[in-house]
Amino acid sequence: MSEQHDTPNPSNPAPFVVKPPFHSDSPGDCIIQTPDGTQFVVYRVILSLASSVWNDMFSLPQSSEGFSGEHPVIPVEEDPETMETLLTMLYPMEPPRIESYDLAIKLVQACDKYFINTSRLSTFLHDILRATEALEKNPLGVYALAWRLQMKEEVKIASRYTHCLDLYDQGVVAELVRRTGGLNSVMALWDLRRRRETALDGIASLMDFAQWTWCSGHSRSDRNEAPSKVVSKYVGVRSFVRTALDQPYPACKSVQQFFGHSGPALYHDSCEDCKQAVDRKGREIITSVTEAIEKFPQTIEGSSDERDFYVLRGILIFASDVFKDMFSLPPTGPNADEGRLPVINMTENGRTLCALLSIIYPIVPPEITDINLAVDLAQAWQKYLMPIERLRPFLGGVCNESSLLERPLDVYALAWRLGDMAEAKKASRWTHSETLSFGAMSRIVAISGDQEAVNALTKLREDRQPSLRMMARLVPIREYACPNHGGGDNGVYDRNAYIVHTTAMDEQVRRALNTPEHGTCHDFRSFLGLLLPERWPKSRLPKKCSHPIDNYCFGNMALEQVLQVSLEIEALRESLPVEVAL
Repeated sequence: MSEQHDTPNPSNPAPFVVKPPFHSDSPGDCIIQTPDGTQFVVYRVILSLASSVWNDMFSLPQSSEGFSGEHPVIPVEEDPETMETLLTMLYPMEPPRIESYDLAIKLVQACDKYFINTSRLSTFLHDILRATEALEKNPLGVYALAWRLQMKEEVKIASRYTHCLDLYDQGVVAELVRRTGGLNSVMALWDLRRRRETALDGIASLMDFAQWTWCSGHSRSDRNEAPSKVVSKYVGVRSFVRTALDQPYPACKSVQQFFGHSGPALYHDSCEDCKQAVDRKGREIITSVTEAIEKFPQTIEGSSDERDFYVLRGILIFASDVFKDMFSLPPTGPNADEGRLPVINMTENGRTLCALLSIIYPIVPPEITDINLAVDLAQAWQKYLMPIERLRPFLGGVCNESSLLERPLDVYALAWRLGDMAEAKKASRWTHSETLSFGAMSRIVAISGDQEAVNALTKLREDRQPSLRMMARLVPIREYACPNHGGGDNGVYDRNAYIVHTTAMDEQVRRALNTPEHGTCHDFRSFLGLLLPERWPKSRLPKKCSHPIDNYCFGNMALEQVLQVSLEIEALRESLPVEVAL
C-alpha cells in the first residue's frame, strides 16, 4: 500500500498526504480508495455502524482483483480531503477542522450518499456557517445548508444575509427547494419579507417632514402638503430605507445616509437658530431609528407556541397546491426515520393554524370576530395560494361596528384583500379621522396586498379637502366671532387671531364631518360643534373668549343669517365624498 498515488494529477502537483490513523502503517481491515488513488486504511466495523450503505458493501463477496495485500479495496468517488474529513468525523478521535464552505457541502453530500446521520456533522460546522466571508459570498448556500442540517441558530444568522435575494426568481426558489428538500425554507423567508414590509414604515415614518421645526422667525413649507405629495415623498424615503435595512446588521449614522434625504431646506442658511433646530431634529431621528432597528425583523422565526397539529395529507393537498408540493417532497432530517410521521414546520402561530385547518376541514367552522386573527388568517390563506372566495364567508363577522370603531383601517384593508368591495367602501367611511402616516399606509398595503388600497384612500382625502375648506370659509368669523377669536368691529380685528382661528375652524369642520354618518345641517353652529359649554374654540392664544357666557361667538347672528350659512354648508355636505370610489 502507498500513501499517495504514484502519478499525481498534474493540476494538483502537491500529493495528498494521508495522516494517522488512516495511513498505510495503520491497523485496519479495509481500504477506501479515492479516484486519484489515495488510500485510507479503516476498520470495517466503524464504517458499518455509521452507514448502512457501507455495511451492505462490506457484506458483499469481494473479488480477488479488489484486494490490496490482505485487505479489500472499496473505491469511492469523493476526493481525498472530503473522505479524510468524513472518516475523522466518524472515528472516536479529535474532531476535524472544517474551514471551507465547499468542503462542508461535499460532506453533506457524502453523508446523504452513504446514509450517515447529518446530526453528527452539524456539530462540526458551527464556525464555518457563521463565518462572515461565507455568508456574504454565498448567503443562499449557507442558509440552505444550515436549514438542511436543522441548525436553528445558524439558519437565523444566515437569514440576515438573504434580504437581497430575489424571491420572485424561480431559479432562486428552485435552488432553495433542491438544497433544503422542501418549500418550508422558502416560506420562512417569505414570512420574514412580509414582517419586514409591515414594520418598514414604522422606521420610514420617523422621517416625518412636517415635524421639522425651525426658529420662531421662519415657517415650515410643507405643513399642509397634499396627501399625494406626502405619498410621493413616502415612496422615495421608503425605498431608500428598505435598501439601508437590507444590510445584515443595519445602522443609522446620518439622516442623509439612511433616508436619502436631509430634511426640508432652510429658508435662511445664515440663520444659526434654524441650523441648530434642524441639527437637533436630525440627532433625535438618529436616536429613534437606532432604537427601532433593534426591534426590526432581521431573522426568520418559527411558530411562537410550537403546537403540533396532526392532519390528513389528502385534505390539505386538495385544498392547496402549496401543501401538495410540500407533501410530495421526500422527508428529510431526523423526522424521516421509518415509522415516524413527517413533520412540516409552519411559521404561523397555533391560533391561526387552528382556524385555517378548521375552515379547510369539513367540520364546524370557527367563529371569527377578532380583527387580528382575521388579518393573520387572510395573509396565511393568500400565502398558501388558496382561493380567497372560500375564506370570505367565514370573516363576515369581523366587519362589525366594534372593529370599525377600533381598527377601521385594518377592516378596510381586510375587506379589500377579500375582494369584498362593498364592505371596503363601507369601512372607508370610518377612516376619515385616522392619520394616514407612513406606518398606517404600510400596514394597509401589507394586509390588503395592493397599493391601490392606499391610493383609493388618498384620493378620497384629496377629494374631500376642497369641500371641507370651503365649508370652513363660509363660517363668518370676521363678522360674528369675538375679537379674541378673530372677529372685529368696523373692520378692526386682530389679524393674528383671525389666521389662527381660521385654521382652527378647518379642524372643527373636519372633526364634525369625520364621522361615518352625519345628519342634515339645520344650524351650522350646532352642526360644527360651536355651541360647546366651553365656547368655540379651545383657543391656541392665551386670551379667552371676550363674549359673556350668554353671548358666545356667533350667538348674536340673526336667524336668517344662520339659515343662509347653514343652507350653503348643507349643499356642500350633500356633495362631499364619504367613501372610496371603486
